[in-house]
Amino acid sequence: MKDPATILLVEDDLALLDGIADLLEVSEVGYDLQLMKAINGVVALEAVTENEPDLIISDIMMPKMGGFEFLEQLRKRPDWVHIPVIFLTAKGTPDDILKGRLSGAELYITKPYDSDELLQLVRSQLDRAFELKGHHQLRLDTFSRNIVQLLNHEFRTPLTYVTAYYELLADGFLRDDPASLNEYLRGIQVGTERLTNLIGNLVNVLELRTGEAARRIEQYSEIIDDPVALLISHCGERYWGDKGEVVRIYCDFPDHLPRIHVHQDSLNMILDCLLNNAIKFSRMNQDHEPIIGLSATAEDGYLAISVTDNGIGIPELVQRRVFDLFFQYNREDLEQQGAGTGLAIVRGLTELQGGYVEVVSKVGEGSIFTIYLPEYVEAGTVSSQPEIKDGGKKRATILLVEDEWFLLEGLRDLLGVFGSDYDLNILTAGDGKEALQILETNEPDLIISDITMPRMDGYEFLNQARKNPAWLHIPIIFLTARGEREDILKGRRSGAEEYVTKPYDA
Repeated sequence: MKDPATILLVEDDLALLDGIADLLEVSEVGYDLQLMKAINGVVALEAVTENEPDLIISDIMMPKMGGFEFLEQLRKRPDWVHIPVIFLTAKGTPDDILKGRLSGAELYITKPYDSDELLQLVRSQLDRAFELKGHHQLRLDTFSRNIVQLLNHEFRTPLTYVTAYYELLADGFLRDDPASLNEYLRGIQVGTERLTNLIGNLVNVLELRTGEAARRIEQYSEIIDDPVALLISHCGERYWGDKGEVVRIYCDFPDHLPRIHVHQDSLNMILDCLLNNAIKFSRMNQDHEPIIGLSATAEDGYLAISVTDNGIGIPELVQRRVFDLFFQYNREDLEQQGAGTGLAIVRGLTELQGGYVEVVSKVGEGSIFTIYLPEYVEAGTVSSQPEIKDGGKKRATILLVEDEWFLLEGLRDLLGVFGSDYDLNILTAGDGKEALQILETNEPDLIISDITMPRMDGYEFLNQARKNPAWLHIPIIFLTARGEREDILKGRRSGAEEYVTKPYDA
């Protein structure tokens, strides 16, 4: 039995609209197709509202609302961002094609089209769309399962503190034993504090997911003229653990730090999460007394705030994953408390304020977590630091896969000087096998790969990458000298997001 799939066709030429519909209905694309029709972008948006399609095939030149505006409106809705769009249009000049490929549409096909090619590309786009839907559903299921485990395990332990000690007190066993009475009251306090922290973190996660945190930060952020005054409140002694151990936070700040524009409560929450983590993992290292440091410096247009510890450290293999929601490294052996939400909250709140977070760690020696917040520079002010606009650039990682060393370095240099909205981290590999090894320890936001390479070519690399659910969502651009019509069709059919032939226009 074939899986059902819905395709929305958007075309103002009724003869062409019916012709494409007839072609899809009588042809084999591997799915049980349901077709929807619209004669322009306005009607198409109404159709998507009533019944969300799995794929959209749209003309560009249409009355009332053309294809580009339709795509723009479609992408404004978060729940429609994932719908793939194929432009099928008579606009075939190089400038038109470039504009179409840069618009965000998955494919740009010019009329007159080859029916067999169109059908193959429709199938590849549906395959890719359902792969990504499955990946998204898996993440939702995992999120739901982790929430259930959090409620079932992490909430029961502190509740046991509260209920057990309360029952003993209520039964009057400790009326004549003040020392035990204080111990039991401390147990109730520890239980309620853990419950409060767990509930608070869970609420923070939900606010990050729903956009409430972003709205609050946008509305209530303010200029902090003296960050030292805010940071110093986190210095000194902290009480920690069931027995109320005293842990000292050692601080080191210069006399002057750059101004920042942040939401104070969110920044305090970030620092509390980082400091609590540092204390927890430093206490696990039996070779040292916990030494926790909080420092800040001005660095390349950012205020860099670091929390250091001498704890157990984090293996390099999992350092990127520690910011993932609910991730806890070696939880069973380390007997960790908590739900694995703290560092995810740190990253989420930091990025909402235009910053980013990094970790440097060595097993057995400790870790340094640093958040970077953009310096606030008033409009028209000349600063010794680079001006940070719109909250700073987003950080992004690109993996380049190319066996020709000069081409690889040339592309790396091109991306390095390219003025964009991203602060790029470039990784390189000489073939598909090396690229897979890099993916084991890094998760790039984009992969640009050659096809003809030794040991493992681009197609095999793509197939292997798509088999791993953790890498399924990463977009891949083929950049290759294989420019024959059959090569281009095979590349577009493979599931890669884009196919660019060499020599390319920089």
